[in-house]
Amino acid sequence: MSRTTYDTSSLLELECYSKSNEELEALKTVFEQEMNTHKQERMKHADELLKINRAKKISKDKLKLVTSELKRREDNDDAMHVFDACRGELGGFTLLSTTELTIISTNMCREDYRQHGCPRWIDVTSICKTVIHMKQKYPTWKLVNMFIVGKSGTTPPRTFYKYEYVDDDDCHFDVGGLTLV
Repeated sequence: MSRTTYDTSSLLELECYSKSNEELEALKTVFEQEMNTHKQERMKHADELLKINRAKKISKDKLKLVTSELKRREDNDDAMHVFDACRGELGGFTLLSTTELTIISTNMCREDYRQHGCPRWIDVTSICKTVIHMKQKYPTWKLVNMFIVGKSGTTPPRTFYKYEYVDDDDCHFDVGGLTLV
């Protein structure tokens, strides 16, 4: 058996021709009620969708906070071990104060280059060597700040730093950085 599909609006149109005004008014009322019902259903679902979207946004914001806190804690755990590799390797490591170590670990490039076969913190040893060298040369100088001033275009990049020292007379010295010619 084959099914024939009919256009319902055409059938209704044909049916409307045979109805009286009262019957058409009754049909109109029925269809208006159906439209109202559909409208109410749509509004109900729109409200539910709005509630779902709000709940989703709140969950997304909470997830961001938790993820951020986990990342912060991981970074703190990693920061405790930043100097493990160079602590025993470098002579003069004891010249670096806790404040200087904090400045170094906070301001150095913290990008993880292990996927390129490099140590986790590729600059920590060279930074420590640089600061130790300056402190051996000028024993009264203290590292008070350090800035990243540029990177080479290689992978992993070579990072260029500018070091700010202060001596006992509160004179400031900037060492390193990039010189543009």
